[in-house]
Amino acid sequence: MTQWLDLLKELCATPGVAGFEEDVGRKVLSRLRGVVDRVEKDQMGNVYGIRKGSNNDGPIIMITAHMDEVGLIVKHVEEAGFLRVQRLGGVPENVLPGQRVTVWGNKGPLVGLIGQKPAHIMSDSERRTVSSVGDMYVDIGASNVKEVDLSGVGVGTPITYDREINQIGREFVTGKAIDNRAGVTVMLEAAKALSKRRLEATIHYVGTVQEEVGFRGARVATTRIQPDIALVLDGLHAGGTPDVTDRELPMRLGRGPAITIAGSSQSGGFIANKKLRKRIVGIAEHERIPFQYNVGIASGVSDSAMVHLTGKGVATSDILVIRRYSHSPIEMASLRDIENAIRLVTAVVPQLDRRFLMSLKE
Repeated sequence: MTQWLDLLKELCATPGVAGFEEDVGRKVLSRLRGVVDRVEKDQMGNVYGIRKGSNNDGPIIMITAHMDEVGLIVKHVEEAGFLRVQRLGGVPENVLPGQRVTVWGNKGPLVGLIGQKPAHIMSDSERRTVSSVGDMYVDIGASNVKEVDLSGVGVGTPITYDREINQIGREFVTGKAIDNRAGVTVMLEAAKALSKRRLEATIHYVGTVQEEVGFRGARVATTRIQPDIALVLDGLHAGGTPDVTDRELPMRLGRGPAITIAGSSQSGGFIANKKLRKRIVGIAEHERIPFQYNVGIASGVSDSAMVHLTGKGVATSDILVIRRYSHSPIEMASLRDIENAIRLVTAVVPQLDRRFLMSLKE
């Protein structure tokens, strides 16, 4: 695990809120270059690593992991130098007050603080409530608009949580952007392992953009590739904490990656292809790789929701790394779960051959 832990730390430290994934994309392309036949990038920002299969009639498989993280963006600079912001993705208000952030200006990163009224003069109701994002502000130590401008910050500047990855306990890591840099790590490590294998299928490894704001990059990538089969690598919320019941979230850290049977029943939901899911489960059981099932998590949608509906329709399944404290600065995941997700992807892909492709149409 130590081999890929440094990769996870590097990816999590790299800024990449939705729409601003360029730095992460460059790192993904750099890692893919040595293990695929060619790399590409589209005008939306998705990055691709293509490995040609040995059989021209073999399936086209797309393996995706979204590169973006949730964060903020500057929408207004006040005369006194404070930054007003809005969300990019599902940032919960209650994690923001008093938080340290990084403001990624065009002259380099700056430390910022999400300010709040001194506790000494708060009313009782103010102490018990959380302001909306629209009422919050970021303090970068500037005294006026001119100082903000000179620092390279303005309307449209992206902002991330300021947290690094740290190991906690014997097998866990915590920090920002584990959603979905853990999935990107799984994709890159699987691509490296599979580069040593002879595969019938042509594989398209894709780092997608703007998942956190509506699966936008995945739609473009799937339309471009027109795959037969897709594996989506993402994360899923964990239960097992005092504030979450088993009925709400039965998944646990350390019990293996999750495989969706049927996710949200909403319009943005996803029901996995039955034959593909059963093939993945059979391989996991044969290889003694632990896994969990995901059923009915209302907010547990991912790029899968868009991928499986695109073009002619794509046989899609997901492999999800379980995490606690989703979309907060201190997301938490199990190193063992990430390792088992890498093992599972590496074991599954060689068995998605022409014979399996034909079985999907029977």
